[in-house]
Amino acid sequence: MSRKNVGGPFCLTPEADFDLLRFFDFLLEKDIEAALRALDAIKEAFRVLERFPFTRRMSRSISVKASPPCLTGA
Repeated sequence: MSRKNVGGPFCLTPEADFDLLRFFDFLLEKDIEAALRALDAIKEAFRVLERFPFTRRMSRSISVKASPPCLTGA
């Protein structure tokens, strides 16, 4: 299964990536400003997790490793 790097040591499964895109598209159709705020909030959440990776419960759709499989091709 291929994973998409979202910055730092994080990779999303294709399912998680698809869910985030669907969420953003949904908001974009309803309210552009809300969609942009949501995008900023999601990016900020990943920045917090990058600095403090064990402060939140991780979903199985996100992996944290020293060398993410999406970067190493594993």
